[in-house]
Amino acid sequence: MESREIFEQKYQALPPEIKYIVELLAYSCCPISKSTLERLELPFEKSKSKRQAIILSLKDYPDIIWPSKNILDSYYVLEPHLSLHLLLQLEKQKRDFKKEIRNTNFWNAANYLGKRVRDTLIKYYYNQTPFSYLSVANQNIHAKFLLDAALDMPEFSGIEHFFPITKFLETFEAEVDMIDETLELPPNFEHTYQRTISFIGLNPPYLEKLEKHLPESTPCYPVT
Repeated sequence: MESREIFEQKYQALPPEIKYIVELLAYSCCPISKSTLERLELPFEKSKSKRQAIILSLKDYPDIIWPSKNILDSYYVLEPHLSLHLLLQLEKQKRDFKKEIRNTNFWNAANYLGKRVRDTLIKYYYNQTPFSYLSVANQNIHAKFLLDAALDMPEFSGIEHFFPITKFLETFEAEVDMIDETLELPPNFEHTYQRTISFIGLNPPYLEKLEKHLPESTPCYPVT
C-alpha cells in the first residue's frame, strides 16, 4: 500500500475533469458503471461525446481508479484508502453532489448501493457509532474493501472491534504465510500483530489458534 501522501499527490496532479469523477466515486461509496457516467450531465461537460472521451481516459490512472467488468458493462471504483481519505475531505467541506448532479435515477441507484456504507463510515468517524460489519460489507462489491482500508487509518481507530474475528485470523495467517515464503517480515506486520493480539486477546478460544500459526522465528512484540 502506498502512503497517503503519495495518493494525495497523485490526486492533486489529476486533470480537473478526472478529479471531479474521482471525487464522485469517493462520495458514492459504490461502483459506478461506464454507461452511467456517460449518461450523466456532469457540470464540467455537457457534450456526451466529450464525456465519453474523458471517461475512456480513466484507464490511464489504474493505480487509483480501478476498473472491473461484467457481461453487461464496465465499472469504476477508487483505490479504497484514497476513497476514504477523499470521503472525509468531502464531508469536512460539506460537499453535496446531489446539488451538483441533479439526476434522480442516478442517486436512487447510487444511494441504494452506497449510502449506507457512506453513512456508516462517517458516523463512525465522528462518534464511533456501532454497526454490523456484514450488513455494511454486503451492500456492494466495493464496501468490504472500504471497511478493510479503514483498519489502516487512524481516523477509524477501534473499528476492528466491529469486524468478525475470522477476518483477523485470515489477514494474520496470510502475513504469516508471507513470512514463511520470504523469511522477511511484511512491512505492516507489527501493526497487524498488535491489532490481532489486542482483539483476539478479548476472545481466548481463538488465541490458541492464532499462536499455532506463528512461526518460532517471529518476534513477539509487546502488546500495547
